[in-house]
Order: sequence, then C-alpha cells, then structure tokens
Amino acid sequence: MRDVRVSLVRIVLVAATSLTASACALGAAPTPTPESAKDCAAKVALKNPPKLTLGTDDPALPPWFGGDPNYQFPMEPAGGSGWQVGEPYSMEGFEGGISYSLADALGYEYDMIEWAHTYQPADAVSPGPKEFDVYIGHVAVSDALRAGVDLSDPYYTSYQALAAIAPNPITGATLVTDLRPYRLGAVAGSSSSDLISQVIKPDGAPSTYPDMTAAVQALQAGEIDGLVADINVALYLRDGWIYDRDHKVPNAAVVGRFAPSTWTDHYAAVLEKDSELTPCVNAAVAQVIAENFITEYSNEYIDPDHGVADFR
Repeated sequence: MRDVRVSLVRIVLVAATSLTASACALGAAPTPTPESAKDCAAKVALKNPPKLTLGTDDPALPPWFGGDPNYQFPMEPAGGSGWQVGEPYSMEGFEGGISYSLADALGYEYDMIEWAHTYQPADAVSPGPKEFDVYIGHVAVSDALRAGVDLSDPYYTSYQALAAIAPNPITGATLVTDLRPYRLGAVAGSSSSDLISQVIKPDGAPSTYPDMTAAVQALQAGEIDGLVADINVALYLRDGWIYDRDHKVPNAAVVGRFAPSTWTDHYAAVLEKDSELTPCVNAAVAQVIAENFITEYSNEYIDPDHGVADFR
C-alpha cells in the first residue's frame, strides 16, 4: 500500500483571498466560513457516529479509486468490504486520495472512516435520505442536481470524451455533428447523458445505463456505437489504469474529446439536501486545494498526455 498523503496536522484555512483564487480556478467561488473545517464538523451529527461515512460507486473504477479488492486493507471490515475492481479502503486513486484528505480536514483520521456502497450512481444524487455523510464519485455540478441534494464547492475540473470499439465507422468522426447518426449511450443521470441530449442531439434516442459497468458491456456487445464518458474513464477503457494495464477493453478507442468551450464538468461532493455538514465540506475542499493535494493526486493518478483531439 502506497504511502498515504494525508496530513496528520490540520492547518487552519488560509487567507480568504487565497481560497477565492483556488476555488475560482475550479470554476466556482468558495463558500465563506469563519471557522476551520474541523471545528465546523465537530458540531454536526453523523449518520453512524463516531465514524464518518463516505460513499462512492461500486464498482469503484480507476483512476478515481485504486487498490486490490481482494487484499485486506488495515481499516477494511473483517472479511473484506465487497467492492469490485477498486477498493476505497486502500486510499488509492484520485478520488480515493481526495476522500481521505477531505476527511482529515474535517477531523477524521483513516481509522474513523467507513464506506457505503452506492450501486447505482443515480441513487447518490436523487432526493431523499442518504446512508452516507459525504459521497465522492465525480459528480458534475448542475442546477438540476442542486434541487434534490447539496453539492459542495468543486474540487476538480474535467471534460467529456467519446469511446468506441474498433472497427466501427464512428471512430472516424471529427465533428460533433458526425456523431448524430450513431447509437450513443451514457450512464443514466450523468453529465455525459446531458451532453448527448444538449450538445450532440443525435438522430435516435440515446441509451442510458444504471452504471458504467453496464454501459461498457453494452458498448462491447455492439448495442451502442459510442459511449460518452469522462475523459479519464474513456482513457481507462482504452489503456487500462496507469498502474494496471490488464483491465483495458480490447480494441477500445477514444474517438475524441468534447472541447472545453463545448462542455466542462466541475466535480463536487454530494450530501443530503440542507445538510449541516455542507459548509464544513466546503471549508475542507478549500483547505485541500490550498494544501495542493488536488494537484498532487492529479499528477499521480491522471495522465494529462492523452493525445486525444477535440471534436470540432
């Protein structure tokens, strides 16, 4: 298990001007707070006290989460946690690292964290009670989601791409309009699904799937010609994870990226609507950004040299 980059010393938030600059770089202004994330969180009742319950998707896919689910990690429940592909208790992966850094800023060390499975991403962002205190699963900020849940200030900016299985004529597409005649798919309720309907506007109704595993299986089975997904997920399908090339999808290709001027996602943590913990998480996000953890995890787990051209 890699050396976990989680500070054991909580640092009081930096000056408001620095926080504003950091958050604006991610596309949103931070929520002002007069106290540290730790002091804020100490006043909030948790789902399963005294532990902080974090949630994410199952399977937990790279590059967001890493680790071998067959390995018994120190703070994992006895007999294993049951996760597939990745293991949140490993603290590995981009969002795995972010999760533990945010928890640390909130005053919870790694032995005070438990993970809740979310088998369908739509469950995390639907209105109603949640079994987690904080969900971290590359959820893109949108006004539609804010109607049913709380979204933290964003911690990462990403882009969308289209993956396909060669040979297929869609792999020659260079324009957004080139994609319209093809059968397209995405995870239900995701920003990828929104992009299909709002930007591509295909000739036929797109297909949606409950999770990425089902969507990839549909792509491999030829049920769809192209899968719209986060650029990092598309690269994972093509290349495997940066540390594990065995899980790449045979003959997968990343046809193109949707240009930042066309579509940009700002990822945020999810909490129950009107959660008292939301301002605390906002303060934790600001602290993690200020302490440079986002850049560190991005450099370690996300490959910026993807060599994918933007659709025109």
